[in-house]
Amino acid sequence: KKEEEESMKSSKDFMRGFTLFLLLFSIQPNISNGATRKKKAANKYDNQICGSSFPALVPPKSSSSRGRHYQILDLLVDKSISGPTSLGLSSSPQHAAMCWIIHTDPKKLNVGNGKHFLQRYALATVYFATLGPDKWTTKSGWLSGDHECNWHGVSCSGGLLSSKWVTGIDLAFNDLAGVIPREISLLKDTLETLSLYANEISGILPPKLAELKNLKVLKLHINALIGNIPPNIGQLKNLRELVLYGNYLNGKIPTDVGNLVNLEIFDVYANHLTGTVPSASMAKMKNLKEVYLNDNDLTGRITKTTANSKTKSLCDLRSKKLSVLAADCRKNPTAEVTCDCCTIACNDKADPKCVEVESSTSTKKK
Repeated sequence: KKEEEESMKSSKDFMRGFTLFLLLFSIQPNISNGATRKKKAANKYDNQICGSSFPALVPPKSSSSRGRHYQILDLLVDKSISGPTSLGLSSSPQHAAMCWIIHTDPKKLNVGNGKHFLQRYALATVYFATLGPDKWTTKSGWLSGDHECNWHGVSCSGGLLSSKWVTGIDLAFNDLAGVIPREISLLKDTLETLSLYANEISGILPPKLAELKNLKVLKLHINALIGNIPPNIGQLKNLRELVLYGNYLNGKIPTDVGNLVNLEIFDVYANHLTGTVPSASMAKMKNLKEVYLNDNDLTGRITKTTANSKTKSLCDLRSKKLSVLAADCRKNPTAEVTCDCCTIACNDKADPKCVEVESSTSTKKK
């Protein structure tokens, strides 16, 4: 009996092994074919990524000899630039800018052009993201064969065109719509002025704005921006003017704005901001000249401090450079903000809304 059991066990083990061999042998071609189909599908996606209106990309002969088109794809697909999701979405501005720079741009820049290539791609993305083809009033030069420094609203520094870098974008009153794309951050080494005010731009303030380390002027007022002021806005250490009034921004003023030690104008008038005025944090902004906090839903106290006070206040800056401080501190019958040193007292339920508390050197009107 024992011998019969051992014989049966041996027979079963043999059958299991033989069956497994047949199974692996039968599915191996399918695995191979599946991998081949997947590879072909990927090549087809890459080749036709810009759609049938553009010629198909020529597949590389080998992984070490990828042509211009594939080098561009390899660069832009990096998440620090645009990423695969944005590039793969045919309706995205990133996709439109990518296909333009691959197929249509007369300059035919290569990724070897490095900084210049990314500068041109960044501006093309801004153009498509703000509906340039359909909306802009003036778009002379944009997406032409000219150097981007000759495009309307773009200013540059440098001598020869090959070494010119974008330092300013001024497209105010130009019927821009859409959103501000994250690719604006690709100009982080050179951009000093971004003026897109008095347009119809919506969406949020992209956190990538904080990477524009040389930015001195940011004017985005009179648009339709929503969401919060990004907390990392405090990284813009060189910023002199932050003008965001006349939008739909909500949430709190981040305390990190206190890191904007070179800021001279802080204007968030006429938004939907809430929370307490970060007076102590803003007291660190010793170069402030004008602050507009009015026509929001802010609360709190902006009070004078004494020599023994442990915390500072915006009022401490009144003896320095701060000449204009506007807040909703007008009693009618109650004030949202208590302020001991405001020069303009406002109340959005009053008529008139604001009154001048003391003489001011500012000529700005609200």
